Amino acid sequence: MSALGIGGAALSLLAGCAVQRYSPSAGPSTPQSSLSTPGTPSAVATSVSVQPSSPAPSPTVTFAAADPALAAKLAGLLTTAATPKPAPVPSVLSVVVADASGGAPLYAKGAEAALIPASTQKVLTTMAALSILGPQYRFSTTVSAAATPADGVLTGDLYLQGDGDPTTDEADYAALASAVSAAGIKRVTGSVIVDASAFDDVDYNDNWGSPFPNVSRPPVEALTVSPATVSRLGSVRHVGSVEVSYAGAATEGKPAVVTLKPASASAYVKIDNKSKTTKAGRNLISLARAPGSNTITVTGSLAVANPAVVWPMTVENPALYAGAVFKSALASAGVTVKGAVVRGTKPADATQLGAHQSAPLSQIVHDTLKESNNGYAEHLVKALGRTPTSPGSWASGTARVRDWLSSSGIPTDGIVLLDGSGFSGGNRVSARTLVGALQYARGQAWFNAFYDGLPVAGVDDVDVAGTLAKRLVGTPAAGNLRAKTGTLNVSRSLAGYVTGADGRPYAFAIIGNDKLSSVLAYEDAVAILLATWRS
Repeated sequence: MSALGIGGAALSLLAGCAVQRYSPSAGPSTPQSSLSTPGTPSAVATSVSVQPSSPAPSPTVTFAAADPALAAKLAGLLTTAATPKPAPVPSVLSVVVADASGGAPLYAKGAEAALIPASTQKVLTTMAALSILGPQYRFSTTVSAAATPADGVLTGDLYLQGDGDPTTDEADYAALASAVSAAGIKRVTGSVIVDASAFDDVDYNDNWGSPFPNVSRPPVEALTVSPATVSRLGSVRHVGSVEVSYAGAATEGKPAVVTLKPASASAYVKIDNKSKTTKAGRNLISLARAPGSNTITVTGSLAVANPAVVWPMTVENPALYAGAVFKSALASAGVTVKGAVVRGTKPADATQLGAHQSAPLSQIVHDTLKESNNGYAEHLVKALGRTPTSPGSWASGTARVRDWLSSSGIPTDGIVLLDGSGFSGGNRVSARTLVGALQYARGQAWFNAFYDGLPVAGVDDVDVAGTLAKRLVGTPAAGNLRAKTGTLNVSRSLAGYVTGADGRPYAFAIIGNDKLSSVLAYEDAVAILLATWRS
């Protein structure tokens, strides 16, 4: 079974039944791309300077269009002790290194081989979002009423409408509830109608396999709840999820103490606690949720006063979940609602009572890249697919990304996009496409928003380093290389920028679909070579 999730916890599927189980214990110019066809030390860096947002060399510096010596060195990395043998073969390896400012590859191997990109696909999704929507774009969540309240009573329904914000949490819905109260409404005779029609009604991507309550492949709707969970990447928001916390009871024989975040999730998510606290022993708690159900079953045992363990799990029907959290917030704000939370569409003539706007897209892209946040990427791709007359979907969103690549002059031969995050093993992207996109981006007004979001290798600030915090520590690439990582089953990938010792900016992409440890060592060797190279 694959090991996924926070803290390396094991994710397993119960054989012979349909229950999924967690075992937490276990701009200025728009140049066309001119790309043409053609052992990390263990020292800990306590203080590493980070390359500034603009990696471009001085305008007075020029570099040769070709660098045969560099090409030879890069080719040699595949056959030297820098990578364990046998080295990856061209059928499972796609590599391109080029001057980031443009031009043909300085080195290429299997450049056009369209392989499984894993999370380096987020490079393409976030670039398209920044280009099409703009860095200052904000998602909006609103509450409206079709009737005019009288004497504190709204005769009719409240409408909660979202357009795809992946970041909304309990506090945001509480602010909307306060707006309802501020409008003088104390009682609603109707229901809370959730309008998630900005996205289609397919909330789980069939290309991800069987539904799992795992935050790496969440249900995606235009209304959601995304509580923050503290992880090795800092505070991370998981879309459409609830944070389950459990700890040993004070008394032996009692069930574990289980709580939910947000607390108001208890109105939507049920806990079936079958666990037991023991005098001593290992943490053997498991969490399970069957597809189609929002009951989380807690089984197993853990010791008395065992410290709290936190685990995020997805829920079914995120829009209804958002409505339940909002209705609970209304009650806290002194507004009673007679009816239930149901799906529907906001009338065109409804009056808006309150609105919440997300952080600008630049911040969402930053978090998507630094954290490799799959849920954010999927919301972005559906948002890209939305039009005034049709909802956003995976099909329309990925088509929009492909069209953007083509219209930007970025190579798309062999490309297959099935989602926004790269989680599907059916995605196919080549290093040629990724480097073409990286070169193109440098000439765009939104480039800094993208570049600043890329993880930075080997620095000790996780908010800067993201998924590269433990990579290339103490090497010349630390604080220099900015790149998106990718890991998925047999796929390992890395794509981004690094500046040479003489100031030459390089764009590179490496996708390996076999022998993960070998590809990882090769990635690091390429990064160190480029960081120390003088043309």
